[in-house]
Amino acid sequence: MEEMEIEEGLAAAEQAEEGDMDLDELAQPPLDKPSQAPSETPPQPQPDPTTPRRRSRRITVNPQFDSPPETLRPPPNAFSTPKPADADNEPTPSRLTRATTPAGTTREQLLATPAVPIDDGDETRYGRYYEALVRPLRIQTLGQGIGRLKFEDMAQCYPLIAAETPDGLRAAWESTLDQVRGEAMEGAYSLFEEYRMARKLQRLADTVDDGLRWKAEHPGVVPPGAWRPDLTPQVLSTAANLGVYDESWRMLREEYLSLTTECGERLKRVEDKRAQLASLDNGVSDAVLELSKTNALFEDFPTIAMLEWAEDVGAE
Repeated sequence: MEEMEIEEGLAAAEQAEEGDMDLDELAQPPLDKPSQAPSETPPQPQPDPTTPRRRSRRITVNPQFDSPPETLRPPPNAFSTPKPADADNEPTPSRLTRATTPAGTTREQLLATPAVPIDDGDETRYGRYYEALVRPLRIQTLGQGIGRLKFEDMAQCYPLIAAETPDGLRAAWESTLDQVRGEAMEGAYSLFEEYRMARKLQRLADTVDDGLRWKAEHPGVVPPGAWRPDLTPQVLSTAANLGVYDESWRMLREEYLSLTTECGERLKRVEDKRAQLASLDNGVSDAVLELSKTNALFEDFPTIAMLEWAEDVGAE
C-alpha cells in the first residue's frame, strides 16, 4: 500500500514539473539513442522507492520563449512598452537563472567577431618612402655636419680639462653630439608635419604603384598622362614661371608700401589742416562775442545831448 502511494506521488511530481531539467543533465552530452520504430513507445524507467530523491538546483526551460544562455539575444524592442491592447494577451515568459561563464573559457572564445585590422592606407603614416627621405637627412646633416665637431677640437678648447679628466671631456662631447642630433631630428620632424610630408609621400607611393600597375597590365604601351618632350609638366612650367611671379610680387609689394607711405603723409596733412580750421573757428567765435559786447555798449550812443552839442559846435 505504501509503495503504491509513493509511486503515485512521484508520477504527480513529474507531471507538475514538466519541462524542468537538471543542471547535471544539461552539462552531460546527449546519449545516442537506438533507432526504433515510430509506433514503439520506449519504456519509462521506474524510480526505486527505497532510494531517497536527490534535491538539486533546477532551471526552467520553456522551448516557446527561452533559448540557451549562450545564444540568448534580446529582440529589437525588448525594452519597449507593449501596446495596451496586446499587453493583456501577451504571455509572460518564464525567468531564467543567470548564465555564468565557465572557468576554463578564454578571452578569445568570448569574442564574437575578430578585431578590426588597422587600415594600411592611413594618411597619418609616411609610407615606404620615409626611410628614403630620412636616410639622406641623417647622412648629410648628422653624418657630415655634426661629424665636423671632433673630440680633438674640443680638447684644444679645454686643454686643462682634457689633461686632467679626458674621460669626462669625452663623455661631455658625446652628450653634446647626442643633444645636437636629437634637436636636429626634432626640427626635421616638425618640418615634416608643417609641410604635410605624410600625405605627399603617400601620394608618391600611390603614383609609383599606379605606374607599375599600368606597366604590368599594358606592356609596351605609354600611358597618355606620361611626361613627354612635347608635353611640359605642370611642375616644370611652374618652376619656369616662378621667377616671373617673384618679380611681380616684389614690384607689387614695393608699390603697395609706397602707396601706404603716401597715404599716411596725406592723412597727416589733412589732420593738420583740420586743426587749423578748428583754431580759426574758435577765433572767429571769440571775435563775434567781442563784437556783440561792443554793439551792446554802443547801443544808446550818441545821446541827444551829445547830438545837440555837436550841432551847436558846428554852427559856431
